[in-house]
Amino acid sequence: MDFGLWRIKMKALLVHQGLADTLKDDSGESSTINGEKSSSGAAERAKMMEKAHSAIIICLGLTVKGKHL
Repeated sequence: MDFGLWRIKMKALLVHQGLADTLKDDSGESSTINGEKSSSGAAERAKMMEKAHSAIIICLGLTVKGKHL
């Protein structure tokens, strides 16, 4: 599978899991959740990022020099 197709599938998976906000940059609204200011906004964003990271790792699969294990 090429990277372009994998990227589309990964984005769809993150959207499906409610983690699409992790694809956005931190330029302005990292401290707001659902439009409301929150002191726990950064903690919630960190939790979402951890979940997204785990999903990406799982979807990468085990590969060694281009061979799937």
